[in-house]
Amino acid sequence: MNAQSVNQIINALTLGSVYALFALGLSLVWGVLDVLNLAQGALFLLGPFVAYEVARALPLPLVAVLPIAMVVTGLVSVVLEVAIFRYVRRSVDDRKRRELTMLITSIGAAAIITQVVANKTADTIFYIPHAVFRPVTYTIGRHVHITNLDIVLLVAALGLGVVLAQWVRRSRHGRALRAVAFDARRAGLFGVSADRLAALTLFVSGALAAAAGVLFSVSVGGIDSSVGDSYLLTAFAVVILGGVGSVAGTVVGAFVVAGAETAVTAAGVGQWQNAVVFGVILVVLAVRPEGLFRAQRTQRV
Repeated sequence: MNAQSVNQIINALTLGSVYALFALGLSLVWGVLDVLNLAQGALFLLGPFVAYEVARALPLPLVAVLPIAMVVTGLVSVVLEVAIFRYVRRSVDDRKRRELTMLITSIGAAAIITQVVANKTADTIFYIPHAVFRPVTYTIGRHVHITNLDIVLLVAALGLGVVLAQWVRRSRHGRALRAVAFDARRAGLFGVSADRLAALTLFVSGALAAAAGVLFSVSVGGIDSSVGDSYLLTAFAVVILGGVGSVAGTVVGAFVVAGAETAVTAAGVGQWQNAVVFGVILVVLAVRPEGLFRAQRTQRV
């Protein structure tokens, strides 16, 4: 394997890490609450914006700025749950109508968040100050290059993926989430608060979106208010490919999509990127309609 191939693999791992962090929150909410939260793209934007504002006000490093952005974005996500999603769940009895209403309200919430950020940044590219994190490039041999940010992204994606999977499988809250995903009404009879767990799920989802957005912003240098929409479709594809509600499937799906995109770009036919990526997804789904990792109904995440 030559140095160029190794560098392309590193690029795919870095991009896949961003996709994994972004898509994990989308998959969690969809798998547990049966809500396709299209506001996730706006939360992916909100995280870097919060980091940008904090870093401008206080001389803090990434290790401090990132948790602040995750907590603030997670709390905004909880506000969406309390103010919008919870009301819809209680007021609309028909499941199909409820899902459609949730979808529309999440689009509206995303539009509001995106517009606020666009107004605050004059709808231009904004940058998290370089003092927050200074990239360092390491050279392996003569031609293989990897940065400390590449390493941080990969560790964050795999680490948070493992933590999330273990939390869902082994913790008391995780067991309650699985119970709600299986039958919210019956879980309520055993004292499980669906509303409280929904708020917790939305918080975790928002925090993951913020982590992906902040690390992505630092990696590329700067973003604008359209970044959330452009990556939301990819995150949606990752979740479908991996299997809705499957943590492991989402992570694997993220790296499969990133690998396909990187390979197409490296081959010099970047204009075919979306066609090739979604072609791969269609082939996989034709063989495994439930995604790479089939999640059982009794244990959906």
